Amino acid sequence: MVVTLDRFILKQLLVGLFVSLCFFVLLLHVIELFANIGRYLSLEIPLEAVWRVQLLYLPKSISLALPLSVLFGVSYTLGIMYSRNELISVFAGGMSLRRFTAPVLVVGAVLSLLGFLFEEGVVIESYRRKNTLQRELLQAHRDFSNPDVAVLGDGNRIVYIAEFYNADRLTLSRLLVVVRNRDGELEERLDAASAQWTGEYWEFTDVKRYLRSDDDPERLIREEHERYSDPRFNTQPRVFARVTRDVGEMPLEDAHDWVASLRDAGLPYRRQASELYERYAFSTTPFLMALFATGVGSRLRKNVLLGSLLTSVSLGVVYYVARMVLNLLAVSGSVEPLWGAWAPVFVFLILGAILFRHART
Repeated sequence: MVVTLDRFILKQLLVGLFVSLCFFVLLLHVIELFANIGRYLSLEIPLEAVWRVQLLYLPKSISLALPLSVLFGVSYTLGIMYSRNELISVFAGGMSLRRFTAPVLVVGAVLSLLGFLFEEGVVIESYRRKNTLQRELLQAHRDFSNPDVAVLGDGNRIVYIAEFYNADRLTLSRLLVVVRNRDGELEERLDAASAQWTGEYWEFTDVKRYLRSDDDPERLIREEHERYSDPRFNTQPRVFARVTRDVGEMPLEDAHDWVASLRDAGLPYRRQASELYERYAFSTTPFLMALFATGVGSRLRKNVLLGSLLTSVSLGVVYYVARMVLNLLAVSGSVEPLWGAWAPVFVFLILGAILFRHART
């Protein structure tokens, strides 16, 4: 009997989940299309190219729609059972709501795991290709070159100040480099007309180098070099680039390296760190939505189907708003990015557990 009931609720749930997923994916594609349709028409973009953009957007739209689909699928499945009094026989047989809805929570947990793997294995690459193709079609090219650059390297011991970074040629123009010791005191200074990235470190040209004298620390020794290089000056070129890279388009390893390089260089990194941690936290959303929906429906006495949907959606909206607010606080520096991403998950996990524990059977 237990196996039969598990199959029954899983069948009902998967049907509702599939229908909800199709609806929300279609809605996201319509929004994406109409947001750019005016520019597509004005630039006379071929229909085939627009179709390719929409096709590449499909994995991302599935990832975004999955949590809401779980919420609506579970709420509808349990709500329709309550409204038809189908659970009376289940409860009369001695089975609790918690045991009956255990397969729902298992599905939510599995979808959370699969959603994370799908995001990292498929969504990131397809979303990057979609954005690249869309920028090409809409003639919105990115320029990573950056004027007036100031960057920290080697654990904040090396300071680079340059008038211009050329992202195409990987060069720095008219730059000053200051090397400090562990106490923060001046150890060395370089004035160079330019620098070229060799693949491993920077090679400077037309260099004036100033070193502290071993005999008199207050005196500087001047050296001149047509070309000068040192493996210490190995700060990656991407650190000097205009910060237009999107963490949502990077694999996890690259995203971690990017955030670490921004932090080490003394550049603003909180927004990127928040987006990175949010990728982990977002993967738990399908499970949280399933937990909300199973705990809400049993507390309603009248209009169970409609009330369950509305209450579950309200909780979902509060959850998304809380995430957005804490993300803004993390970016502004009011809270740490890690807490900004995970605090809503912990709070609403506790709330969902309380609702589920006190569910009416």
